[in-house]
Amino acid sequence: MKLKYDDPPSNFAFKFYLRRYNSVFLTDIGLNFFLMYVDGVTGKWVSQLRQIQKNYLKGSFTIDIVSILPFDIVGIVINSPAVSQLKVRRCTWTVSKPVL
Repeated sequence: MKLKYDDPPSNFAFKFYLRRYNSVFLTDIGLNFFLMYVDGVTGKWVSQLRQIQKNYLKGSFTIDIVSILPFDIVGIVINSPAVSQLKVRRCTWTVSKPVL
């Protein structure tokens, strides 16, 4: 069976996929608060927890949070067609996000 773009996926499979997708991102967000990083100026690994958290909050934390927002629920509340564009952008961003 070939699915067209307009065909809605099965409700259970789609919700299951979204839950798994969001759980991976939540795990990533949680880990990023504790994983060391290399300081761009000194080239040394930073292991101080406060510095790691500060660096992550100033860096990609906002993008990571936006990537797991439930745009379907927001779209129902707002009733805006622009929300559909946000879903597409979220998928595009997650596919092109570089792995560090």
